[in-house]
Amino acid sequence: MNAHSSPSTAAEAIDILIVTAIKEEWDELLQVTDGAVGPWEPAIGPHNLQVARTRFRAKDGSVLRVLATWALEMGGVAASNAAGPLVERYHPRVLAMCGVCAGRRGKVNLGDVLVADRLWFYDVGKTTVEYPAGVERRVFEGSMHQ
Repeated sequence: MNAHSSPSTAAEAIDILIVTAIKEEWDELLQVTDGAVGPWEPAIGPHNLQVARTRFRAKDGSVLRVLATWALEMGGVAASNAAGPLVERYHPRVLAMCGVCAGRRGKVNLGDVLVADRLWFYDVGKTTVEYPAGVERRVFEGSMHQ
C-alpha cells in the first residue's frame, strides 16, 4: 500500500486500534518494529485520516492486526473524532492511546504503561477570579466528577 491508497476491504477488521494525539507521538509509534510481521503500511483511512497498519506476533504465536492513527491535536474531542470513524470501519477488539501523558515529567517515564481507573475531560470545571495584590487572576479548577 502506498500513502494515498485506501485500506483493502478484505482486511478491514483489526485487533488493536492505537491513537496518538500529536505527530511526534505518531512518528515514534511507527518506529516500533520489535515483534512486527512486516513493516508499517501507511494509507489514508476514513475521513482522510492518516493511518498505518502492521501485524505483530504475540507470545502464543498468534498474529495481532494493528492499525494506528494520530488525532492531529491533543484533547478528548480530537481523539474521539479520530477514533470514531476508525472504530466504525475496522471494529477493533481493543482501543488504546499512546503518547507522552501530557508531559508529566517526574511522574512517568518513557515506556511506562498507564491504566486509568477514572477518565475525565480536563477542561470541565469552574473558573474563579482572585485578586492577589490587587491584580486580577483567573484560576481554573477542573472537575473530575462529571
